[in-house]
Amino acid sequence: MTAEHRKVYELNRIDILPFILISMIFVALCLWLLSMNPDEIASLGGRHGNPITHYIMSTAGLLFFGSIAVSATIKLFGRKEGVIVDCEGITDNSSGLAAGFLPWSAVKKTQIRRGFLVVYLNEPGDFLKRTRLLKRLPYRLNLRFYGSPVIISDKVLNGSIRDIREAAEEYRKEFTPASEA
Repeated sequence: MTAEHRKVYELNRIDILPFILISMIFVALCLWLLSMNPDEIASLGGRHGNPITHYIMSTAGLLFFGSIAVSATIKLFGRKEGVIVDCEGITDNSSGLAAGFLPWSAVKKTQIRRGFLVVYLNEPGDFLKRTRLLKRLPYRLNLRFYGSPVIISDKVLNGSIRDIREAAEEYRKEFTPASEA
């Protein structure tokens, strides 16, 4: 494939560092909260004084922020490009919730909404069925709030959402067969 039929938007690894730092601070906070004994928890009073609720919320926070820290660290040291737009489709490797490769035949259109690139799919239900169980819930939330499970942010990319959308629409229109466009 020639360079003219491929646009690559690299991950900006410097912009990934704050995600790691902030998530690690919250992981440490959750670990500290989990280390509290029931008497210390009860002294907090109110709804914060219930040890069961306290441990459940602290564990949920640990899992959530821990997964962000792990995902961001993998992106920091990984070799994959953030987003690739080419004659075959769009490949999203930009986040822990990256969609991977989407052929143009599966893409209906792209649109910028609330600062994100929304990739509308012809069959979002089929995409959800092929998705791993852990990613399915966030993808369903994206579908509910944005109308598509595939949302791309430019927060950690070298390139703007507008540039990525323009490239995506140009390639989608050029390389999608007329019967599917």
